[in-house]
Amino acid sequence: TVISAPAGKDWIRCRFVGGASVEIRSSEVKREELPGGYYVGDIVFSKVALADSEGTLAIGDRGSVIGPCPGDRGKILCRFAKHAWASMLHDQLDPELAGGYRIGDIVISKVDLDDSGAVLIGDRGTVVGAATVNGSEQLLCAFANHASASLFLDQVEHELPGGFRAGDIVLSRIDLKENSGFTLTIGDRGTVVGPSPVAGKIDIRFRAGDWHLYPCAVNREVPSRWHIGDAVVSKIAKADGEGTVAVGERGIVVSAPAGEDWIRCRFVGRASVQIRSSQVKREELPGGYHVGDIVFSKVTLTDSEGTLAIGDRGSVIGAGPGDRGKILCRFAKHAWASMLHDQLDPELAGGYRIGDIVISKVDLDDSGALMIGDRGTVVGAATVNGSEQLLCAFANHASASLFLDQVEHELPGGFR
Repeated sequence: TVISAPAGKDWIRCRFVGGASVEIRSSEVKREELPGGYYVGDIVFSKVALADSEGTLAIGDRGSVIGPCPGDRGKILCRFAKHAWASMLHDQLDPELAGGYRIGDIVISKVDLDDSGAVLIGDRGTVVGAATVNGSEQLLCAFANHASASLFLDQVEHELPGGFRAGDIVLSRIDLKENSGFTLTIGDRGTVVGPSPVAGKIDIRFRAGDWHLYPCAVNREVPSRWHIGDAVVSKIAKADGEGTVAVGERGIVVSAPAGEDWIRCRFVGRASVQIRSSQVKREELPGGYHVGDIVFSKVTLTDSEGTLAIGDRGSVIGAGPGDRGKILCRFAKHAWASMLHDQLDPELAGGYRIGDIVISKVDLDDSGALMIGDRGTVVGAATVNGSEQLLCAFANHASASLFLDQVEHELPGGFR
């Protein structure tokens, strides 16, 4: 381990296993390679869930490599936001790719890749790896009609959980208070910065600082702000030199200039058409879902595209191809799952889902129907005075509406 590295010098001082510190030239040592080709300082994403005395870890959590695992040279020691000393196998990790992307991220194409129509502006794809073309690092992405498209960073846009994009202006739907004393109140205005180190959350900058929140904790300040790739439905009939559009016709936004009152959309079977923002509406999918919504599977599925287990967490990426009664979703182990809306549960406030176990942190009233420490089950969502709550069922109270800070989530195995 390097213990001294004077600036401008050609030597460093290292402490080697079982010996005192030694002065050595920089050229006489090399950086230690850990299992899987990782190095100390590499940014990684967890591919597994973990809960032990050191903390908890969810699939997709972002962390960094801090060294070899003491006592097991086949493992890597990593630090995550909620787990300071996670001992991991290299195949339990995904590396961070160019631009901060990770395998499984959803991207929106900003280009027509070629004349074949295999990848068009607005198409949604999934990052499957890295590619290097003429010495330039690119992302390898899988789209519905192109399994391995190599794209530069400026040719794609990152779609964050909930369908948000960096730069979106949002309003808080919840009240929160950190141990540091910072508070977040309903209606506070913030700006989406990017992905969060915690899986499923987004990094949002409010006046009091950055908060890592689930998408359901905020609303867009301007719901009609459009992004490339948004699915829309025309509210008008339009015919001009660019083509014709019928009322109710589906399209995809291919251009949305900032500050302008118009967008350009590609409608089914037609070239792109310029149309006012007020002349289209966001497409609603079966069950009231929208592109970007976070969902949980209520079924198991195994096919050529992957596997899906009950409770797997994913996101809505569009309408089912060839079947408008279905919804296309992406999950960690299934990139293109075509689902019926009743095969899904929506993500609720705080990242909860229907069926989660919660512990009450309050005595709800003087009746004794709900007391501190009682275990209950999340059965739905509730809104009280504009604030989103959880609707929970307890042994002596079938429908208790509780704020997020009035319950604690009990994880599998009884962990918190």
